[in-house]
Amino acid sequence: MRDCHNNRLLDPWFDRDPDALRVPTRGIGSRVVVGCVLFVAGYLGWSWVFAPEPLPDTDAMGSMSGVRASAPLPDPPSIGWAASVSEAANFSGDAIPLGPPEPGDWLYHFPEAGQSYEQFQEHVRNRRDNNRYVIYVVPMGALRPQSERTVDIVAEYLDAYYDSPSRVLPRVAIPSVAWDPVRRQYDARKILPALQRALPDDALGMVAVTEVDLYIPSVNYVFGLGSFERKVAVMSLYRFGADFRSTAEPGTVLRRSLTVAAHEFGHVLSMRHCTEFRCLMNGTNSLEDADRHPQHLCPVCARKAQHALQFHRQDRYARLQYFYEKYRMPAEVDFVERRLDPPEVELVVAP
Repeated sequence: MRDCHNNRLLDPWFDRDPDALRVPTRGIGSRVVVGCVLFVAGYLGWSWVFAPEPLPDTDAMGSMSGVRASAPLPDPPSIGWAASVSEAANFSGDAIPLGPPEPGDWLYHFPEAGQSYEQFQEHVRNRRDNNRYVIYVVPMGALRPQSERTVDIVAEYLDAYYDSPSRVLPRVAIPSVAWDPVRRQYDARKILPALQRALPDDALGMVAVTEVDLYIPSVNYVFGLGSFERKVAVMSLYRFGADFRSTAEPGTVLRRSLTVAAHEFGHVLSMRHCTEFRCLMNGTNSLEDADRHPQHLCPVCARKAQHALQFHRQDRYARLQYFYEKYRMPAEVDFVERRLDPPEVELVVAP
């Protein structure tokens, strides 16, 4: 198996020496008293202004479109400037609301109610824990060499995008029951049970990559299909064109593969289509529509992903920055750099 996760701790906070956070006491008599008073006052003031958002607990809870030891989840970060900025403030200027749907838009043809963060919290059934934390990517059926390369980069991307270790499994066969001789396509719904049976015990989820044309009965074709109940997804390169450059420029097979893979794994995590903002989780009605979608999650969907995966926000953005620079995605580099330089938090004191 190919392991795309770098050899790092899951969270930089986990290995931090607690002694580094202690303030040594010095002096005697009145200086001790004055020092303690100043320290307490400063600590309370800091906590008021820079207190981090509370992170959810780590209890495990239980859709279109080499082996290593178990890595336990660290305690969530409890301090730090990065956690002190709210999700809404962190997206200042980049959260673009969706306008009224127009002919050709997904929501025009498939009206959906959407899913709030509170609804996601109530219904999420797939969360990372100490036993299930690996994202698996598996080639399915015969793939050309350039498609094999795409599989590796998709795994690398999911590793960074969802800040969880990803691995590539050996190839699996396409189940013959999925073939429809009348439509001459493969029913994506009939592929998912076979993937579910192949899930490793430590799998958070799985994405299969194939080159055959996929469909579901209600539409002519689909780029992918994901299921949070089965914790698996399948995606097809069949309709992504023939531009196999290794740079993720708009219109390339690689760019489209990254978009669909991240979108479908969002469904695996229990996220529904986003109806509030321009977002990776928007429904897709055509290839042109998919090319217009942003590569990033909106503030609402980003909170959902953080709830399910317990990642440290700035650590994830730093890893995405490296990926986007490596595969020449300048617009995405600019986006994550803005996230890595969040708005300042100002203290306003009432008179």
